[in-house]
Amino acid sequence: MNLFAATKEPGYLYAMIWDDNYAETLEKVHMLGCARYGFPGYMKDKEAFVADTEQHVKDGLVVKADTLEELAEKLNLPADKLKEAVANNNQAVIDHQDKEFGKEAYRITPIKKKPYYGCILGGRILCTFDGLRINTKMEVLDENHDPIPGLYEAGNDAGGFFWGSYNDRVPGLAASYAHVWLGNLLLD
Repeated sequence: MNLFAATKEPGYLYAMIWDDNYAETLEKVHMLGCARYGFPGYMKDKEAFVADTEQHVKDGLVVKADTLEELAEKLNLPADKLKEAVANNNQAVIDHQDKEFGKEAYRITPIKKKPYYGCILGGRILCTFDGLRINTKMEVLDENHDPIPGLYEAGNDAGGFFWGSYNDRVPGLAASYAHVWLGNLLLD
C-alpha cells in the first residue's frame, strides 16, 4: 500500500507484510537516501538490517509467523483479506504491474518464502511532491500564474521541490529547505 492509500484507512493505519527474502530483495531494489544499505545505523549493511529486524521481532514491533493465517492472527487482521492481498501482490509481480496502488514494477516483490513478517504502521503524507506553485517571493500562484494576495507557501510543498526526485534528496534536506524558504519569507 502506498502512503496516500494509507491516509484513507481508519486511524491512518496499514499493515506492511514481507517474507524471509527481504534482505536479498532490498539489495536488488534501487534504494537511495536513508532507505539504502550503507546508510549509517540500522541500514549499515545487510547483516545489520537483519539483526535490526530480528530485534524488532523480540521487541514486539514486528511479528513473525510460519503461515499467513498465523501472521493475520498476530496482527489482528482478517486472514482471508491478508491472503487475498498477498495473492494480489504476487500476481502483480507476475504481471509486472501494480494495478491497485501504482507502485513501480521493480519495487513489487513476491511474498512467498516463510517465515512471514508484518507490522502495523501509521502515517500521513510528508508532502504532496508536486506542491503549490510559487514565485520567488513565495507567493502562491493561481491557475494564471498570478500571485494570490496574502497566501504564501514554504517547505516541502512549495513549488514542487520534491516532485520526481524525493528519493534522490539528501536525508535531512527537507528541514533545511523549509528553514531557508521560511527565513526568506521572514526577511522580505
